[in-house]
Amino acid sequence: MKKGFYTCEEIAELMSIKISTARTYCKTGKMPCVKVGRSYRVSVADFNEWLEAEKKLPPGRRLRNILPS
Repeated sequence: MKKGFYTCEEIAELMSIKISTARTYCKTGKMPCVKVGRSYRVSVADFNEWLEAEKKLPPGRRLRNILPS
């Protein structure tokens, strides 16, 4: 993670999904992101909000609590 943003590769690893699936989420607008050159970046805050809104995390859990240290 660089300066508060995740790459699609990092998102795929965090969510245990394929990188192509993470990229598709970004390309189709299912996940809030910014396109930088040929790649997408998702802010940590936007990713946390998206996970909670999409019910990807159990209630009351925050992403920072489940990330490896």
